[in-house]
Amino acid sequence: MNTTATSESISALSSRLERVRIGMFTTVDGHGRLVSCPMTNQQVDKQGSLWFFTSDQSSMSHNIAQRPEVNVSFVHADESLYISVSGHAEHITDEDKIREMWNPLVKAWFPQGMDDPHLALVKVAVESAEYWDSDLSKMTQLLKMAGAAISGHPPENMLGEHGRINLSLTLSPGIRPGTPDMDILDLIQWPALLVTVAAAWMVGCQTKRKRNIGFWAFLLSNLLWFIWGWHSHAYALLFQQFCLAAINIRGVCKNDNDQHG
Repeated sequence: MNTTATSESISALSSRLERVRIGMFTTVDGHGRLVSCPMTNQQVDKQGSLWFFTSDQSSMSHNIAQRPEVNVSFVHADESLYISVSGHAEHITDEDKIREMWNPLVKAWFPQGMDDPHLALVKVAVESAEYWDSDLSKMTQLLKMAGAAISGHPPENMLGEHGRINLSLTLSPGIRPGTPDMDILDLIQWPALLVTVAAAWMVGCQTKRKRNIGFWAFLLSNLLWFIWGWHSHAYALLFQQFCLAAINIRGVCKNDNDQHG
């Protein structure tokens, strides 16, 4: 890793974010939709991470807990500055850090101040950023656009300096900030899949004993899929597994009756 290059990249990003503090913070909700809300960037730290105040009861906080991948976009139209930042977000509830970041303007959203029980910080560990920064005056830009319209050729350097910053190389391989090392509930889908396949094979056997084991295995897979579906907010899957479980219970009962008969 080139430390100097990384430091320069962070400095280039930080210096531009000082000129525009309010950005549109985009998360992914439980339905997989992109949703955005305006947020005020409080600081860009030495590692290039962005810091925001939030409530731990907000929909944004819930989205981050489920999907930490986020984007924050900043626009300063008067200065023709456009910034897009992508990274991983995490909640920080450290009281010392909250005290360090606190400023009187935040109290407008949190009347109880630093004693608010739902006050939290969101740290966005930046993986990549892209910016367009033009020092051209509005009149010059208009003239360039007029010239392009007459000539039929796109204007050159219309958006000024264009830079890309990649900070993901500063992370340890395989580690993403703000993401647990492994989410056990996410892994449930794999044993659920294996149990489902094994159950289907057993149910197709000729002997009633193996078919009975297959139906019970199906019920186990229904439970595993139900747990994973609840965790992933896959509500259609929950309904499907509930119906399949009823069918599998019927299969167990019918197979037992045939066996005793």
